[in-house]
This record gives sequence, C-alpha cells and structure tokens, in this order.
Amino acid sequence: MSFSVIQARSSPEHTRDKFALMPIHSLGRRGSDDKFDTTKLPFEIIKGVNIEDISALLRDDPFGIWKEMLGESQTEKIKRVKYALIYRYHPENVTTTDPNATLTLLSSCLRLIRPMRQRSLVSVHGKVHADNGTLDITGFDLAERQSGVEVVEAHKLSTLRDQDAETLRLLAPEFIRAIRGGFWKFRMAAQFHDLGYFQSYNWKPKFLLWCSALEALFTTHNRDHKGSRVAKARIKWFLGEQTRIYPQESWPYVIPHCALTIADVIDDLYVMRNYVAHGDKLPDPFFTTFPRQGINGGVTQAEALCEAASFIIRESLLKILRDGLLDHFADAAPAEVYFGAHGLTNSQLP
Repeated sequence: MSFSVIQARSSPEHTRDKFALMPIHSLGRRGSDDKFDTTKLPFEIIKGVNIEDISALLRDDPFGIWKEMLGESQTEKIKRVKYALIYRYHPENVTTTDPNATLTLLSSCLRLIRPMRQRSLVSVHGKVHADNGTLDITGFDLAERQSGVEVVEAHKLSTLRDQDAETLRLLAPEFIRAIRGGFWKFRMAAQFHDLGYFQSYNWKPKFLLWCSALEALFTTHNRDHKGSRVAKARIKWFLGEQTRIYPQESWPYVIPHCALTIADVIDDLYVMRNYVAHGDKLPDPFFTTFPRQGINGGVTQAEALCEAASFIIRESLLKILRDGLLDHFADAAPAEVYFGAHGLTNSQLP
C-alpha cells in the first residue's frame, strides 16, 4: 500500500523522543472468553514496540488543526483510539527501517493471528514529551483506502486476547525476516492475504486475493505442480483434512459452533473460485444454502467459503512460521522438492 504523509509544524525542542503508532481494534475484557489482562500493559512485541493503552496520552490540543485536513469523522476516530501498537524510538537510532513500515508489518502479522475490524487505517507519528510522556501528534500516514479493515462474518466479534499477543511476540521476528528476505512464495501469499482485508465493498476481490494466496503457497508454474487437484491435495496434507475451519477455542460463545473441516469445504472452495475467476454466474445454492448459523441467522455458503479461505491461508502461513519451514517457500524450486518428496505432484497423485 502507498501512503501520503501529512506533517504539522515543529513541536518544542524538549520533545526529543519520537513515536509511531497503529491502532488496535479492541482488547478482550478480563473474565470473558476473549480476555486480555490489561495489567500486562505495556506488552512488548519486539524491541521498542509495545501494545499500550494510549487513551490518556494523546494530547487534545493538536486535533483542531487536523480536522480540516483529515475531516471530522477521521479525526474523531483517531481521538477515540484506546489501544495501539506503539513504536518509541530515538531518531538517531533509526537509520535503515522506517518505524511506520515496521508497524505495518506487525499489523499484517497480527491479522494472520487474530483478524479484527479496524475503524481507521491512519498510522500516527509524532514526539514524546519528556516531562510527562504525553504524545504530541505531528503527522499522519494515510492509506489510500481509509475506510477501515473489514473482516469476514466469523471474525466480526473478535478482540485481542492474551494468547494472541503472546503469539505475535513469538512469531513477529520470523515474520519480519520472511517479508524482508528472499522468501518469495511466503511473501506473495502474505501480501495477497493482507490485501484481501482492504476490499470492503465487494466480497469477490477479497475471495480471489485469498485464493491467489493459496496458489502462491501450494502451486508453481510447473505443469506437475499446478492446478486445483495438486493444491487441494497439498492443503489437506499440510494442515490435516480433518482440521476444523472454525476452531472451538477461538469461537464466540454467542454463535452456535460449526464443525466443518477442510475436507468438507475444499472442493466447494475451488468450485467457487473457478466460477468467480472465469467470470461465470455463481449457482443459486451458494446463496441459498446455509452451512452455519451466525449472529443474525444463517450464513450463506459463499460467505462460509470466504471464511474457509481466510482460515486456510492464515493457518498455513502461521504453520510455516511456527515450524521453521520458510526455506521450503522461498521460490518454486524448493517448494517443488518439498511437496514432491511427499508424493504431492500431478504425476504422483492417484
């Protein structure tokens, strides 16, 4: 994504330390199923970057000048931010990596772990007042699409939990290494996955981006390693065909649980992918069949298959990070060797 930068006039010289922050939707409440123990805040993710409650730190005085530039709605969204990933740093110590770029990567990694709605895509930067630690905003990085992040139906109630923060701290260094290194199949899949969340106005681009992420991971341009037959076999082997699409440990208690597995959905997922990708009208059952119940009634098969695509790509990327498999997903050659060694090619499959 590209950004435009809005800067303000310089702040007083005693605000030597700087900060950049990216909003977090919400933290789970203590005592609920999705709980976050706020006594752990600030919670360090990597050196210099914490999850923090910033609600008492943002100074009110700069906001007046931003309303004209950002609009009242966007300004109010920023003022209401309570929790954020915040990067505190000395300018002279940041020589090669843009703090905003680091926060963007961490936000992308967090969406793999715990997709959540996000009201504003504006990242904020400024100076830290040495006397009281308050945050003086001096500029914003504006994403091209500022309408926020929208998630599939299954994730609309999601908030950040203790285990999500722990997982982010565990996997963030490897994720950053993967994105900044030469692990192109992983990088492309992660990029397609993240871009899907910015398609807020129609579900089809989101779904196709996530299908492209699956293709990036599980197929190559080689005839023996491409096609839905190979992709489906590899997905079922890699994650386990009886793995549930809706893990019970992360499922909202207010929604009836659904026991659909990868084996239950993978064929229909690729059928829908082929209809959409080739410009054909989807058959009516994709919109008149309801595989699970949601907050407001039945969830259509089309929506459930979007949820399945989200789950499969996220779990695959996280498994690669957890299990140290990045080298197998650097490019086509090692991926072909990896899957070929397990009999998962067109010529080897029955």
